[in-house]
Amino acid sequence: MKLDYARGVYKLFDQETSRAEIISTVVNNTVANTITCTWRLSGKVNIGPGLVIKPYICYSDFTVSPDTGLIVLQEDRFDVPGWDILLSSLFPFLIGNVLKPPAPPVEPRTVDMPDLFVGGSKKSPLDKFFVTVGQLKKYDCYGKDFK
Repeated sequence: MKLDYARGVYKLFDQETSRAEIISTVVNNTVANTITCTWRLSGKVNIGPGLVIKPYICYSDFTVSPDTGLIVLQEDRFDVPGWDILLSSLFPFLIGNVLKPPAPPVEPRTVDMPDLFVGGSKKSPLDKFFVTVGQLKKYDCYGKDFK
């Protein structure tokens, strides 16, 4: 069932134009055992000839089991009602006039990553893991065949 949801989302959103940009991820101080991720969603959906959706904000609340530490529930909230998103796609000239304006762009941020290289090597100990799960295909992060 969970993979059906992921496949449905993949099919619904145009993979070339759609974006999910993380704005923040925080431990929710008002709801117990919950992590809240705030996203800016934008792009195009594969309905009819393809509908452009104006950027909007989604808040995903992930409930974490205190026993296992695993996510057991995801609930999404949006900064605009669903009808606003639909009408914005069908009648874009209403955006900002009758309907809510698009969500502002996400500011780029620089994240200092830890040094994962071992003994001066240019390979990360995680390279093999990412190749295994298909993230780096058959190449390492430097474009060379992974051995």
